Amino acid sequence: MLERLDDEDFPALTMGQATELLGVQPAFLRSLDAADVLHPHRSTGGHRRYSRRQLALAV
Repeated sequence: MLERLDDEDFPALTMGQATELLGVQPAFLRSLDAADVLHPHRSTGGHRRYSRRQLALAV
């Protein structure tokens, strides 16, 4: 599992973690998803999960 956290494409970050790291509101990330700028992975419950590579595209 730990090696997957080193993978820039592994969707390990929740919406809350991503917004905290970037200093943005959740609506900002949702708008990037709606505009097809980001393509977050969806958990089995439908929650967005972001990779470090995706967050780099957001800034």
